[in-house]
Amino acid sequence: MSVKRKLNRLAATLEILDEEFENIRYDITLYNQSFDKVEKILKTDINKDSLIAYVNNSEFLNRIVQRVAEEQHYKIIKDPRFISDQKLPTKLSMYGYQYIHELDDDIHRYEKTIYNIGHEMCNRIYRDNTSINLYSSIMWFTFIPVLKNLISGMDSTGDDVLEDVLLKPSKE
Repeated sequence: MSVKRKLNRLAATLEILDEEFENIRYDITLYNQSFDKVEKILKTDINKDSLIAYVNNSEFLNRIVQRVAEEQHYKIIKDPRFISDQKLPTKLSMYGYQYIHELDDDIHRYEKTIYNIGHEMCNRIYRDNTSINLYSSIMWFTFIPVLKNLISGMDSTGDDVLEDVLLKPSKE
């Protein structure tokens, strides 16, 4: 086989591969755009992209973060790298969450606790900050299983105990 013919075959193969990669890129774009509908987001498994879409589209979480930001005089920023940096999909998976709708159910159940965790973190840890990351709300939620584990040995294990432990004044 001549060198020219081999080069032509190789060029044709590369052209086909390039088209396939373009098709895949287009399919990924369509998939990511499908996250715009809340119903689709809730049925999605938990990963970095689905958490970003969930938080961006959750008026509920946005209101919690907005409330904390207003009280602390913080500006809200959106840095989705926070989700990867904090390994939030892995943490949520360790706590048994596989799908966004499972997470959403518990986030609504623990609204008061999530707000209080965010509020306390701003008061005690983020004091010198001027901004708060919108995606912090998921991290605040991940503290709830830790708190529940800490209080599991107490006589009363209701959700009110979470609030008591969280809001108990420290002896300084």
